[in-house]
Amino acid sequence: MNIRYILTFLLIPFCYSMLSAQEPAKPIEPSYFKLTSSNGLIVGVYNAKENRIDDVYPHLFANYDSGHYVYPFVGNIKLNSTELPEKTSYLKNTHVITASYKDFTINYFASFTQGDIIFYVVIKGEKQTINNLSFVAETGKGKPVSGITLLENHLQDLPIHIAGNALTGNVLRKYDNDVYEKYFLF
Repeated sequence: MNIRYILTFLLIPFCYSMLSAQEPAKPIEPSYFKLTSSNGLIVGVYNAKENRIDDVYPHLFANYDSGHYVYPFVGNIKLNSTELPEKTSYLKNTHVITASYKDFTINYFASFTQGDIIFYVVIKGEKQTINNLSFVAETGKGKPVSGITLLENHLQDLPIHIAGNALTGNVLRKYDNDVYEKYFLF
């Protein structure tokens, strides 16, 4: 019994020194910074490093067949502001991409319930905060999408071009008490 106490007494300082000698855990740096949202019809790709939607494709696959590429119908959708998000993630493990800012939140998604080929961007916050916020985007037939690099788009020559024209619009609506939503449709 005495040997047991002696060993325990000797092991406690050793274990404590081993545990205290370890460095604190460093946060894991993300190696992938693109988030996608899709409803099975279209797909949008959010670039967290650049704080923008790189492109929105009207089809899930890169090719219709071996010789026909799927081109985005809108690209480089970016908030017309210098403010950067504090956090970017998926909303509650859904396909909705959320960028949280100091005074507002932006959600990017393709609607499952509407079944349409529309990419939604929704800003939620106080009316005076979100009223003047807007987005810039590259749209229009033949316009190059400048946010693509060779490594990201290895299937074709650069730059890729937007196919067709995109109708865009926005609407502001009351969500709850002092909170409003501003919808941008692409």
